[in-house]
Formats: sequence, C-alpha cells, structure tokens
Amino acid sequence: MTENTLAVTAGTVVVGPAAAEELAVIGDVLERAYDTSYGIDDAYRNELRHLESKLGQVEFWVAKIDGRIVGALFTPAPDRPQHYVIDPPAPEIGFRMLGIDPAVRGQGAARALVGQVIALARARGLSRVALYTGAHMTQAQGFYDRLGFQREPWRDSAVPGGGHLLYAYALDLASDAADRLAAAI
Repeated sequence: MTENTLAVTAGTVVVGPAAAEELAVIGDVLERAYDTSYGIDDAYRNELRHLESKLGQVEFWVAKIDGRIVGALFTPAPDRPQHYVIDPPAPEIGFRMLGIDPAVRGQGAARALVGQVIALARARGLSRVALYTGAHMTQAQGFYDRLGFQREPWRDSAVPGGGHLLYAYALDLASDAADRLAAAI
C-alpha cells in the first residue's frame, strides 16, 4: 500500500508503512502519547519499547509531518487474522495502539491514520474496521464517536490478567462516515 497524504493547517500529514529502523521512534511517540493522556504501567511501557517483537505479525503505519514521525498504529499483517475485537459479525480489520505526539494533536494525523486503515480494509475486501479502547480513555472514545464509529458493548473485553475494561468500537465501511474519512486522504 502506498503513502496517503492529508493537507492540514500546519502542513501535510503523510501516512505510510513504517520502516523497521523507525520502530524505536514509534515506541517513543506512542509512549509519550499514552503516558501524557492516561499514564501507563511498566508492562505497557515495555511493550511500547519492544515493538520489534511484533515484526511479521503486524504492519506498522506512521503519520509524518515535515518528515517527522508524529503518530502511529498497527494492523494485522495480511497473512494473519485481520481482527482484534472478539466475535466479528462481518469480515473486519482491527488496529491497535493509535497514538499521536501530544505536541501535534488536532492537526489531522490520527484522522489520516484511521483513513489509511479504511483504505487497507477496502483493499483487502473487508467490510468493517473495529478496535478496542480502554474504558478510561475518554478522549479516544470521543475521537472515535466523532469519526462515526459505533460502540458494540456486547464485544467489550478486558486486558488479559485482570486489566482495564476495553470498549469495542466498529465502523461499517459502507457508511457515509467511512466514505468521508477515506476521501480525506
């Protein structure tokens, strides 16, 4: 999949696949994003510090402004199951760890990354995008609500080992909201 661009007021957001040598920078951005907004425990910080452990299982996507990585997320690799949210009612793709550098929030990077996932889902012949977000992540919930994602509480889960409650959200790719997001990139 090629890069996609979104013109924003502060410049241009370019979204594309990450290179393996960018994983440390991605980890720094994600750690800063999550720690600033929600605080993170050592286990999650360690997961963000060792993204190389996911190579071959996921595709990393980055958002850059002026060539600098400002956000990222990952999706399943094409040869892996495409969903993360349990019990998909239709073929869907999931994504995880959407994070944006707090210094550039509100400039379109998160929206562009989600638009990339929509484009990827359509290219893979899938009909929905789904994700989990923590029950405590009210800022993220508001973002997904504004994009047109719908809560699917029957799919809610929890972090394994008794962790945070996770809320399920999904976006039907036949919706007007998905078309607006895809048209933005």
